[in-house]
Parts: sequence; C-alpha cells; structure tokens
Amino acid sequence: MVTPRVESLEERQLLSLYTGPSTTRPIASNGSMFTISVTGGGFQTVKRLKGGQLAINLYSTNANSQVVIDSQKLKAHFSNAQLDIARINVKTGQLGSITAGSANLLGPMTPLNNSVSAISFGTLGRNATVDVNGDLGELNVGQINLGPTGKVHVGGNLTGSLGGSIHLDGGRLVIDNDVTGTLNPSNLLVERGGILAVGHDVSGGIDLAGRLEARSNGLINIGHNLAGMKLGRGLSLQGGRFVVGNDLTGETSISSSAEVTDQGLFNVGRDLAGTFSIQDDLTLDRGGSVVVGRDVASLLVGGSLIVQPTGGFVGVRGNLNQLTINGSLTGKGSPLFSDLFVGLNLNDLTVAGGGANQGGIQNANIEVVKNLFGFDVHHGVFHSLITAGVLIDGAGDGSNGSGANIGADGVDAILNSEIRAGMEIRKFTIGGDVRSEFALNPDAKGYPTRIVAGQDRSGNYLTGGTIRNFQITGTMIDSVIAASVAPSGGDGTLPPGGYAPPRMPTGDPTQGTYDAPAGVIFGGTVGSPVPYPNYSAITYYNETFKELAYNLQLSPNPDDFIMPGSINADFASTPLSQAQLSDASSAILPLPLPTKSTVLGGVVSHTHVGQADFAGIFAADTRGVFVGTLPDR
Repeated sequence: MVTPRVESLEERQLLSLYTGPSTTRPIASNGSMFTISVTGGGFQTVKRLKGGQLAINLYSTNANSQVVIDSQKLKAHFSNAQLDIARINVKTGQLGSITAGSANLLGPMTPLNNSVSAISFGTLGRNATVDVNGDLGELNVGQINLGPTGKVHVGGNLTGSLGGSIHLDGGRLVIDNDVTGTLNPSNLLVERGGILAVGHDVSGGIDLAGRLEARSNGLINIGHNLAGMKLGRGLSLQGGRFVVGNDLTGETSISSSAEVTDQGLFNVGRDLAGTFSIQDDLTLDRGGSVVVGRDVASLLVGGSLIVQPTGGFVGVRGNLNQLTINGSLTGKGSPLFSDLFVGLNLNDLTVAGGGANQGGIQNANIEVVKNLFGFDVHHGVFHSLITAGVLIDGAGDGSNGSGANIGADGVDAILNSEIRAGMEIRKFTIGGDVRSEFALNPDAKGYPTRIVAGQDRSGNYLTGGTIRNFQITGTMIDSVIAASVAPSGGDGTLPPGGYAPPRMPTGDPTQGTYDAPAGVIFGGTVGSPVPYPNYSAITYYNETFKELAYNLQLSPNPDDFIMPGSINADFASTPLSQAQLSDASSAILPLPLPTKSTVLGGVVSHTHVGQADFAGIFAADTRGVFVGTLPDR
C-alpha cells in the first residue's frame, strides 16, 4: 500500500516584487541582472525612472556602510550592459564606500560628510556629481566624463590612486588637500573651462599611459608640489594651462612630443628639481610658453626646440643648470622678444642637431641675465642673437667632434648673428667661418655678425670688456670682434690713461658701423722686422703700442668710441727689454709675437655695397692678437 505524501516543489528563486527598504535587491536592466546590496548598516530602495535609469535611496547608513552594485554571472541570454543610475540619495550623508564598477552614475550623489574608503563606477557622466567632505581612499572610475554641471570634489585628501580615463569638458575634479597616491588615468583631457585641481601636494606624481591635454581654457593645477610626471603619449596645451604652484620635485619624462600653443602655459612656480625630458620636439606657437619661477635642474629635448613666429618663450627666472637639445633650437626671428630667457645662469648649453645650411641655433633670441657657462653647438649659430649680462664661458670639451664650442654647418660656424656679454667672453673656440652678409647684401636677414664683450642686452657699451682664450679656426668675413668698442660716438682714439675722467660718446654709440682698421704687428727680427696685418686699429712693435692705424680711404673720419678693454691679452708675449733692442748684437733676436693665433683662417673685408661693418678686431689692447698661421720661430 502506498502512503500518501506531499510532493516537494522544484527549488527556484523568484524575483521579489517587494519595493520597500531592503539590504539586497536584484535588478534587471538592459538585458543584464544586477544586485544592489548594503552591508555594515542601512537599507536601500530603488525607483525606475522614465528611460530605464534608476534612482537609488539609501537609508540609515553610517561611516561603515558599504554599497555594492554588481552584475550577475553572465548567462547566454543576458548582455554585459551597465546599470544607468540617474541619482543616489544618501539620507544620512554618510557612507563608507561604494563599489559599482558595473554601473554608470549619470547625475548627482548626495554629498558625503565623512571620509570614504573607496568610490568606483564604470562611468561618471557629464552631469554626475560626487562630493566627499572628508578623505577619499581611492577613486576608481573607468571613464570620468564631466560636463559643465559635473563635478568630483574631495574636501580632504585622496590617499589612493586615481585611474581610468578623464575628460573634463567644462567639469571640475577638485581635491582640496593632498593626493598621496598617484594620478594615473590612462588619458587626461581638460577643456572648455574644465578644471582638475589639487590644493596641495601630489606625492605619488602623475603617471599617464596616454596623453595629457588641456585646451580651450582648461586648467590642470597642482597647488604645491608635484613629485614627478610620466606621460606615455605626449603633452598638448592648446589654449590650456598646466600649473604647479611650488616645485616639480621628481623626474619628468614625456614620450613623443610636447606642444604649447594658443596662449597655453606650462608653469612651475618655483623649482623644477628633477630631469625634465621630452622624447621628440618641444613646440611653442601662438603665444604658448613654458615658464619656471626659479631653477631648472636639467631640460633635455630629444628632438628640436621650436618657437614658431607667433610663439611665446621658454623662461627660467633662476638658473637653468643644463639644456640639451638633440635637434635644433629654432626661434621666431624677433630681435625684441626672447625665445629662451634665463634670469640667472645658464649652464651647459648643448645643441647637437641642425639643418642643412640652417645652423644648430637658428633665428633665435637667447637672453641670459648673468652668466652662460658651457657652450656646445655642433652645427653653427645662424641669424641669432645671444646675450649674457656678465660672462660667456665656453669651457668646451670638444664633444661636438671639432674641439670647438661652435662647430660649422658646411663652412660657416656663425652667420649673421650677434653674441655679446656685458663683461667677458672666454675659453671660446669657433670651428669654422664667422661671416656677415650685410656688406654684400644690405637686405640680408639676421644681425651684423659681431662678437662683443662690454655691451649689455639693451645695447649700452660698458668699459672694461675682455675677450680671452678665444680663437676662430676658420675665416672671419665682414664680421667684428670687439671689447668695449662702440661703432660710433668717438674719434677712433684710445681712452685716456691714469686718473683722467672717462670720455662720453657723442650721439648714440649703438648706431653706425665699425671703421676699417689698418694695424699690423711686427714679427721677424729686431734687425729685419716683418709686418703682419692684425686687422686691429692699433699697430704693435715688440708687443708694445706703436700707433693708431685706420684705412683712411675707406674710413676717412674714424668715429669708433674706444673704452678700456682687451682681446686675447693672455696670448701676448713678454716684450724685449730696451737694452736688448738697443744692443747691436740683438739684430737677429726674434721680435716677440702672440703665442696663439686669434683667427687662423685670416680676415676678409669686402668692398661695401651699403652701410656695413668693416671686418676687424677692436679693443684698446689687441697686443695678443695675431691673424693667420704663426710663423716658425
């Protein structure tokens, strides 16, 4: 006999139709299944809005409450869609964390009044708002895409990382205090008035696999220190700004190129302490500039530094301790506005590249307020102005292959360019021709080629200029070397000696051209002296002043204004004594000559087409100057 019994039903979980507060709730949306759960205290309700988005209300939560929105295990008839959330209303204003990588926050979330360990979403939409009034441990969002009404605000510190991809199209992402982790989104784009701001330090630095961009008045602002930056695909500030209020303390490397255009600005308020390297070109255009408030440890440009005709400048208001450019340094060609400005000292300027018949430094205007130490330009200086307020010290190590501070592009090392120092130029070798085209072509571009000590940036001529340990291995063509000699304002005579008051130039000494010198230095022997043109306005016998000498046919009214100054006095030899000169047996004694040639290849001064300098070596003391190969003694 069979005993009757109740048959058990098949076990299955049904979707609850309960809509009141609960800790866990399954939700079907966009073909996928999601679970919304609250642990650590609190409940939630969900309201489905028109269009399928959800409004979530959280009740009775506290600083330990955790909200998790997770998708169910993928089944064949479900999709991988995200859950769209229109808003999250946190009634208590307290929450410990929210983990919702499978959900998109498209609207506001109630401000949280406590520190939060983590917030994660798949996407923050254009109108999303996240506001944490305490610390936030980690913000992990696949895509942050904030429009003008969107914002993320952390009132305290962000103690973890900030990943994902960030696009602030008028939106704001603001951390009031420190980021102790790393800002490491895959890409960062801030535009149309968008702001990414950190109130104090980013101690973990910025590390982007992709590109950092700020354009159309977008701003990236680090209020205090940034501990280095690594950009995997370059930097673009097209009308946007990247600002560090204090120091960029660690190494910065930019793969690919960097461009600052359309009044864009890269600005570090104080020191750029680590190496700053750019793999390819650094380009400034349409008012774009790079400015550092104090010192830069090292700037390395793997390509060229290019300032376009409407570009701004690279400005370092303190010391620039190393500048290496593997390509060329090309400026905007302005005689009035700098392409490179250094407020104190520029140390170790190296320009390794160049272009055919263009030079390594091209159309550039370089201003160093104090000293330029170390000058290594492999392929010439063309159509450029380089000034230092006090000193230019070449201190070359021959690394460009020619043993010169300035090598040649073809035969020209300096073409239509001016190099000047307020007081001194020393330890300088030019490994090619030094040429000016203005004597043959008044419409040539650039500057009359002059190398001058004793003239400041404003053009004022100063007394006591010196050039020493200086040599040109090529030919000097229609160009000038001068130490405290102005091209006009005087009468071509030497300055008074002793305690006589210094003379003042008549008119403007910066105008006019240098006169045609006709001086010689005598070699040979005491009995048979041999004159060698020294292309100075002074003739020397026995390394002692003999007379002023100008070519009066070419310069009938010499008006050079000569102040105390010297060129290669360290090359001068000791004169013979008066007794040696007077002794008849001294007739075969060689007359002393400088120990080293100043211009090995000679000097050429062409017949002028228009107003231009006559080639020459001008100073009150040129006894150490010899032109050509020194004779065997």
